[in-house]
Amino acid sequence: MATISLPYDSKGPVALDVPDHRLAWVAQPGHPARPFNSSEEIIRDALAHPIGSPRLRELVGRSQTVAVIVDDVTRPTPVAQLVPHVLQELAEAGVPEKNIRLVVALGTHRVMSPEEIRQRYGALSPGITVVNEDYRNTRSFVTVGTGLQGEPINVLRAVAEADVKVGIGNIVPHLYAGWGGGAKIIQPGVCDEVTTEATHTLGVMNEQVLNLCTNPENIVRHEIEHIAAKVGLDFIVNTVLDEHKEIIRVFAGHFIKAHRAGVEFAEQVYRPTVPELVDIVVTTAYPSQIDYWQGIKGLVHAQYGLKPGGVTVFAMAATEGLAGGNEKHTKTILEWGPQSEEAIRQGITDRKSPDLIAMAFCLSHAQMMSRSTVICYSTGIDSATLAHLGFRPASSLDDALKQAWELTGANAQVGVMTYAGIALRYQGQ
Repeated sequence: MATISLPYDSKGPVALDVPDHRLAWVAQPGHPARPFNSSEEIIRDALAHPIGSPRLRELVGRSQTVAVIVDDVTRPTPVAQLVPHVLQELAEAGVPEKNIRLVVALGTHRVMSPEEIRQRYGALSPGITVVNEDYRNTRSFVTVGTGLQGEPINVLRAVAEADVKVGIGNIVPHLYAGWGGGAKIIQPGVCDEVTTEATHTLGVMNEQVLNLCTNPENIVRHEIEHIAAKVGLDFIVNTVLDEHKEIIRVFAGHFIKAHRAGVEFAEQVYRPTVPELVDIVVTTAYPSQIDYWQGIKGLVHAQYGLKPGGVTVFAMAATEGLAGGNEKHTKTILEWGPQSEEAIRQGITDRKSPDLIAMAFCLSHAQMMSRSTVICYSTGIDSATLAHLGFRPASSLDDALKQAWELTGANAQVGVMTYAGIALRYQGQ
């Protein structure tokens, strides 16, 4: 019997027992060598040798204003480690603190509390203003052009009016944009609901999620890079992390060239190869366990190792429920989540909901529900809600696996993902 520990929430892991003869594989992140011993050295080296761009201190004039755009509490990026180095680059360029704004890229997520800001971004000088704007506050946005689909590009005024824009993020597989990082810090990071709605529906209305995810040249990525160019993203600092949220590499420079170099490296970390497709894949939502809005990533990534029609065992803490503090998204998920892919697609076409961003999420959810039976153990979402959305609820991870055995039979083979951030790759494909 193999006992496997799976990360679950901030309180610790959950354990899973699988008979040896039924365990086909255990997939975990790769561990390429770090170029330096410390994270500080890795960050300094990346900023000293940017890709496709002059050094940041050479891009900025002493009289210019700078927006340093950082991702929010839903992301694992070690921003508190990165920001001081970026600020040092700006100081070396002679930029006064009063010219710097730290802009939180919330997308359509809830605003962060003052305590979350202190914990996430570290001790900031009083001279640096933090911009933490609700995406629903339309007065905070200005239009800077149009996207490839003709939609307006509405971006936070604090970003649009800055002379120089620097984005800090993390490179990891992403459902719509292929990979996180790069231009995503602009769209959806600091754009309004109208602009974000267009890119989210663009992906799922034209491609299956499994074709979008891990493809850095998909239609969504090209759209958001067009938007970032219109906004004027000047420089990025993107991390690639291990499963312990430790920095392996940092990629800095041009928002496309540095990002693609980062993706090439991140493939070694986040795309482990499995030897066969199996009847059952077990995964948790960690490190995206905050809610189902984020946690669905683990559910999608597991499908790359699962036989069509197989069973996904999904452990999701969802400490903030379906969509965190976003009541609008939560309401839409509850209304449209149980419906078929065809019905949701038609609903988006007919604009039957005022929340097309969440409708796009529901379409992704419907694709997962139609592809496999999903047995879900969650301490953050009650069983009735899980069943309403098409999951088979389980009282524990062991109970979930027991239910999976009953569905698949005595000869079913199991694969286990130890980290939801990895998107499996089957060696036969």
